[in-house]
Amino acid sequence: MKSEKLSISLPHDTASFVEKYRKRHRLRTRSEVIAKAVDSLRERELEEEYRSAAEEDRKYGYTKDWDVTLADGLAEDEAW
Repeated sequence: MKSEKLSISLPHDTASFVEKYRKRHRLRTRSEVIAKAVDSLRERELEEEYRSAAEEDRKYGYTKDWDVTLADGLAEDEAW
């Protein structure tokens, strides 16, 4: 996987948490901790988008567009 170098500034307590998390979970770098956090945020966003689409589908009825999202490999109950 290609990586892109970023420089970030974090409050001391957040940076300390990142380092403690790295050690506790035996990760090699702080970048791995940040990547896990971003992946978690991405997953949360995707779940919210699925939840919203499901609510819209219930509100307005079944649509062909929903078939496309069902074909992404997730079981119907996995996203929420």
